[in-house]
Amino acid sequence: MAKIRFYIDAIWPIGSIFLNVNPTNPSEYFGGEWELWGSGRVPVGVDTSQTEFNTVEKTGGSKYLQAHIHNIKWQYTAASGTTTAALAYNGSSIETETTGEGNSGNLQPYITCYMWKRIA
Repeated sequence: MAKIRFYIDAIWPIGSIFLNVNPTNPSEYFGGEWELWGSGRVPVGVDTSQTEFNTVEKTGGSKYLQAHIHNIKWQYTAASGTTTAALAYNGSSIETETTGEGNSGNLQPYITCYMWKRIA
């Protein structure tokens, strides 16, 4: 049993992340202590050149699309040539409805799985 434990510790040392589609805590298979990790988040690799990702286990982002407006533009051809202008009605600019909510970016595509971090 000690030999098996040695190999498990070598393959999944403390701090290792285990991704799986099975909800069973890995301690049932490998021993040690494991906790759910990254719930509701997509894992991203550390990149010290980008402040958003420059340290391990840093969190950020949002699942809400940032509020924004889409302006409508149209072109027409006049005797003097083609002109681009903002679409207007009675002298007022026309815009589409505001979309999204909150103040952050888009939720990137994801697939869910169980992520376990070994803690002991």
